Amino acid sequence: IGAALFDGPDGVASIAAIAVHPAVSNVVLVASDLGLFRTADAGATFTQVRAGPASDVAFDPSNPTIAFAAIGRVFGDSRNGIYKSKDAGASFDEHLRKGFPSANAGRIRIGIAPSDTRVLYAAVQSSRNANFGELAGLYKTVDGGANWMRVGATGASCH
Repeated sequence: IGAALFDGPDGVASIAAIAVHPAVSNVVLVASDLGLFRTADAGATFTQVRAGPASDVAFDPSNPTIAFAAIGRVFGDSRNGIYKSKDAGASFDEHLRKGFPSANAGRIRIGIAPSDTRVLYAAVQSSRNANFGELAGLYKTVDGGANWMRVGATGASCH
């Protein structure tokens, strides 16, 4: 996949996740430590659609014009969180914040429930040095990301 694009300053970028559009296989989203990228020509060219380390990306399988991306600097950043696209990943401008942690949020992983794609889960790694690598919380939304709530995750770890 566009190898030269993912050459980082120290060699090769880390690619965290790849999502293929459920109906148009030439459209692919790539989450990497260099940002979130999109191709509409099966990898011949890529465009950066969101800056900042991206830790996950997924298309809504029932409505692939909707996609979600997790932006997460490992040591925290005010831009960390879940972003929503309503144009098949061409842009990710909607930062889904209501009920989502704004402090100590590091890397984030997301999952969409296939039985009801309005239901998403997000595992958030702690960005605090004292708890680095520990799970800061598991969050759930039942309305496509508009509102998030913390759910139990006793004994879970991000290691």
